[in-house]
Amino acid sequence: MNRIDLNDDDVVSMSEEDNLLDGQTSKISEIMSKIMNVLDRHHQTEICEKWVESGVDCQLLQVQGGGWKKGKIRIRLEFVSNEEQSSPKGTDRLGSELDEFRTKLN
Repeated sequence: MNRIDLNDDDVVSMSEEDNLLDGQTSKISEIMSKIMNVLDRHHQTEICEKWVESGVDCQLLQVQGGGWKKGKIRIRLEFVSNEEQSSPKGTDRLGSELDEFRTKLN
């Protein structure tokens, strides 16, 4: 699957029952504003803005191991295409040549 980070002016279309707003289409900025309004009811505005914009400092402990990692956590919207990710023309050959080279190195 191909993941696409969305911009504020991008528009999505969905069923009215799944949309957080009225109608079938919404700009990403409108959806994020709705999420912020819901969060604002429970927390201070500054904290909500951190969650959406810059992120909140945190540490992550992954199930696969590796110990604690410092970073940020934030809310964002991304689009995941149902279509298979296609490689640009010629990159399949390059990828297989790189795989062969890696095999020779090992």
